[in-house]
Amino acid sequence: MLNLRNAKIEKAFVVIMIVFSVMLAAGSAEAKNKRYGIFIGINNYPGTDEDLYGAVNDAENMQELLVTNYKFPRGNTTLLLDDKATRDAILGQIKAYGKLVGPGDELVVQYSGHGSLWPDKFSEVLDETVKTEVTYPGRNGEEDYHLPLDYYDSALVPWDAETANSGKNWGGLILDDELYELFAPITKKGATVVFISDSCHSGTVGKGELTKAKIKFLPLEKMTKTAGSGFFKFETPANQVKAGPVPPNQYYITITAAKDNEFALDDSESNIPGGLFTETLIHTIRSSKTPLTYRRLIALVQPQVASASRNHSNDQHPQIDPRFGNANTPLFEPVVKR
Repeated sequence: MLNLRNAKIEKAFVVIMIVFSVMLAAGSAEAKNKRYGIFIGINNYPGTDEDLYGAVNDAENMQELLVTNYKFPRGNTTLLLDDKATRDAILGQIKAYGKLVGPGDELVVQYSGHGSLWPDKFSEVLDETVKTEVTYPGRNGEEDYHLPLDYYDSALVPWDAETANSGKNWGGLILDDELYELFAPITKKGATVVFISDSCHSGTVGKGELTKAKIKFLPLEKMTKTAGSGFFKFETPANQVKAGPVPPNQYYITITAAKDNEFALDDSESNIPGGLFTETLIHTIRSSKTPLTYRRLIALVQPQVASASRNHSNDQHPQIDPRFGNANTPLFEPVVKR
């Protein structure tokens, strides 16, 4: 009788240990695949008449997509809208999540707002390899806006871009160099960074000829309080370095709304205003009957955006940056689960 009791106890103990092991393994997997998101949308740019219609909606809708469709814990996500989307707040939030992520985790940073360009020769890292030239017809009788053929860094335009004092040549802008500097240590941990930008990489603020769609760009004259080509009259930073070739980085995936010499549209014609690119991206994801990779997503989104933008007298082609990332990765999944 005693032996039978001991056998039952041993069997129960084994069952408990198996259940505990399964729970421990599940908890460990969850701990190694945490997901974080920063969603940035700026409609209201103070002191200008270049406000946008749908950037705030873009950020809110992207957050909701990732929380509901991809199980991002809402508590691990941050919305930075309008006056909350300052230069310091954006960079600070990336740094904060950068400290939390570990191997197998994922950080998604989505931005919708104005973009701009900054001459690479006046940045701290000489890294651009393709020259860009941009001309956009002036509005309200103004002369055409022109950036001569040269190397340019892409830049985000935070809410306080005109007033932020960064101590840099580029003032309140956020250069792609600065973002890469923050993302690189995260990816070195084995965590995945997905950066989605719905903004112009070139051009000027204007209205489409046929609609009220706005170009999501602010010219450098506004950012630097100069006129004409005066924004080129800066000193080369004393700490400037020349970057070597960008090493392959499978953990860094970047998706942009347009090519470097194209304009991204902010659409006011739908029932809920939003960026043409972001609206199309979200609709495509929600309507897909099969799992998507980043490559497949852009293959579906690009022709839709290109066709729609032509109706606004514009050319816009969403891109995956070919220097980074594994485009065959399943959408919003860490590149490598450890």
